[in-house]
Amino acid sequence: MNVERYLMKSMSDDEWVDIWKERIGFDKMITYRNELINYVESLEPGTEVDIEIIVKSETVELFTKVFCMLVLEGLIKAQFVAQYSKIRKLKSVD
Repeated sequence: MNVERYLMKSMSDDEWVDIWKERIGFDKMITYRNELINYVESLEPGTEVDIEIIVKSETVELFTKVFCMLVLEGLIKAQFVAQYSKIRKLKSVD
């Protein structure tokens, strides 16, 4: 599953929000965001997860955009690894 093409180029790259709001609705977007935060937070630091296992092919774009947004906003400590085929939970530096 190639997520690289969906990566946010900057924080101003936000037209995807309106597109996905129209596709699935605002409430479902918020639910998806919150579920992704909870999932990443439930992982042990250093854990790597294959994106194909946790993301449906029809929502890979949404996953990628929301994941990037959460990382950029500092809401999750994680990163893409293995040529964007996995995510890794990072150790908190608090």
